[in-house]
Amino acid sequence: MLSVIVLAPGVLAILATYPESKAGFAISDAFALLAEPTVLVAAFILFCYASIETSFSNWLPSFGKEVIGAASPAATADAADVSAQRLLSLFALAMMAGRLIVSQIPAITECGSWFIAAAALVSALIILAMTVTKSIQQTWVLVILAGLAFAPCFPTTVGVTFAKFSSEIRGSVFGVIFAAAMFGGVVVPKAIGYLAKRASVQKSLKLLIPACLLLIALAIVLGKL
Repeated sequence: MLSVIVLAPGVLAILATYPESKAGFAISDAFALLAEPTVLVAAFILFCYASIETSFSNWLPSFGKEVIGAASPAATADAADVSAQRLLSLFALAMMAGRLIVSQIPAITECGSWFIAAAALVSALIILAMTVTKSIQQTWVLVILAGLAFAPCFPTTVGVTFAKFSSEIRGSVFGVIFAAAMFGGVVVPKAIGYLAKRASVQKSLKLLIPACLLLIALAIVLGKL
């Protein structure tokens, strides 16, 4: 069933006609772009954002099992595991819906840095609430809100950054900033895992709050460059 679902839009993508683009990746351009403040700021933004999103994707089920287990001691391990896995699905669906909604905002590129800063601020408040919640119902709501709040950050950062460069080097720009994102997606989730060994996943989520605060500052700087 999943294969068929993936195949249907894949066929349409293969048959579609695309505009010509020369915005490929060039290693020489990539190294030169490391001296561009705009590229560096955008790279740090995606480093922070990927740290947050990947941490959620990795640790939401474990977080859910901790909250559900504490709130419903009578629940079986299998029942808690199933409910916790659903949190990840809700998070992904909320993020998808959020990105579709944000894509319809006409001024998303011009005011994108402010959208990113606002999303990071809301994300910090949501994560803070998640570190202390003891309610299963609140957990479900917070996870959905987190997906909606995270949604604008990644594509908006790319769009805002691209608008500051000519089309010929956008491929190289994307290569640099996305490499930083991949690095962020490795480092911070691992740190949460180490901290969770001493305390809990729920308490370890507080490591993401500084990333959100840094994301706010970097987004404002990006808008001024």
